[in-house]
Amino acid sequence: MSGGPQLFISFSSMDQHDVRTLFAALQLQGIDCWDYSAAGQELPLGKSVEVSLRERIDACDYFIAIVSKSTTDETSGRFTRFELQYAIDQGLLEDGKILPVLLTANPPTDWSGPYRRLQAIRWVEFHGADAATFDERMAEICAKLKVPYVPPSLRDPRVFFSRYLLQEAEQVKLTNAEFIRLMQIMNKCAEEVATGQWLAAKELISSFLQLGGLLIPRVQLTYPIILKGVCELQLGEFNDAEQSFTKATRAAGPQADYFVGLGNAGLGHACYQQQRFDEAAVYFNRALELLPDDKDVEFNRLSSLLHSGIGIMNAAGPDEIDQTALTADEPSQARKLSGVFHYKRGEYQAAIDAFRSLEGELDEVSAIYLSRAHTYNGNETEALEILRNAAARLGTANLYHHLASAYVNAGSPFAGLEIYERVLCQPACRKRQYLVEYALILKAIDEPTMRNKIREICNLVLNLEQFSQANLSGEDFYYMGFANYLLGRYELARYEFERSSGFDGKYYDHEEFGLE
Repeated sequence: MSGGPQLFISFSSMDQHDVRTLFAALQLQGIDCWDYSAAGQELPLGKSVEVSLRERIDACDYFIAIVSKSTTDETSGRFTRFELQYAIDQGLLEDGKILPVLLTANPPTDWSGPYRRLQAIRWVEFHGADAATFDERMAEICAKLKVPYVPPSLRDPRVFFSRYLLQEAEQVKLTNAEFIRLMQIMNKCAEEVATGQWLAAKELISSFLQLGGLLIPRVQLTYPIILKGVCELQLGEFNDAEQSFTKATRAAGPQADYFVGLGNAGLGHACYQQQRFDEAAVYFNRALELLPDDKDVEFNRLSSLLHSGIGIMNAAGPDEIDQTALTADEPSQARKLSGVFHYKRGEYQAAIDAFRSLEGELDEVSAIYLSRAHTYNGNETEALEILRNAAARLGTANLYHHLASAYVNAGSPFAGLEIYERVLCQPACRKRQYLVEYALILKAIDEPTMRNKIREICNLVLNLEQFSQANLSGEDFYYMGFANYLLGRYELARYEFERSSGFDGKYYDHEEFGLE
């Protein structure tokens, strides 16, 4: 129990979709709603329904009367009419404790029976699927219940997934209790997403997926799998993201095409981040077949083709790409693609000019390419400044990784070390690759005081409790091999390198390993 006011909601099961949305929204405000579909709140056996309902109404602080065609009907509303009449008889209407909520999706033909008494007082119109009026209506209901309304995190515009999650939930049959459970978990996840806590969000959604058979045993939802993949992308866990998005592409049901499209788009992003641009283009193509109007997917497809060096490089130039692939309301994407186009052709000043026109709109990819263009033009100071500003503004592990590498390449290894210690090797961002690179920088500095630190880091890479061990990838085996190599365990290193199945690590064929 949450400690808020006790509420009795009188409704018909025929209005389940709207009512469960109301139940979940009220529960998120700390208001206790009696729900007979929840474990432990069922109507007791051996006692008449009427007696049990009276006891529940007697125990409530407020009574919400759902007014709909179903509740006012003499047949389908047999119990709802009984509940409302009893609440009126107990004086709740005179005390201002009854709040009518009119379901606009299923309005009554007339307010018959005890519902006639409610027409003379103020009621709230409610439609659970109407996002435009949802917060206003909930605030009105909460004001009547003397509870301040705090819009849940699922209503935060920074939470990209709420609309899609709710759309999927609308397609499946869930009891009030199941829907409330789902919304509570997703709202907590939304809180973490809104504040950029991707690791915490991933842990929540992973727990939900693992316990799905217990929480909602009759339903398998797909969008939470996609959300897990998005969290993994943000954390740089690209192999795990691929597994999540691949699972999403096996979706079935009413929204299957949409979810399969999102899964393929996610696979495209995962491959893109690993510089597997040919594969990324294939996945983005598949996504476009199912999401033909998604301009972001189209842009990412073009960008993948550009990076891969196939197809798009035969285009007349970036101006042609701007006109044919991107609409007039997407100038920043056009300039970004133009900058990447010039960079790939070795036209670094032209790339700099294109990216500069973005001003404060530089995203992660644009910042990285603009920084590289400055480096090739011999301006390392400007290159570092761009990465510093972008990393501070966007806060992604990928940008901090590029910044640390830029410091090392510019002859400032201690500045790079500071980023590994402060950001990349912290639990929220930690991955085997970053730890191994950190150890390599320490090794290159070659100070005796750092040898114990190198050993500590390598043992962390090899500690199976520090990382998820589900479906270890070639990349995992590669960096475990590298850690063993740095510890002088050459046979183990060779074994792990062989298990990496050809993972294209940038150190893999280096002659110092003696693996040629």
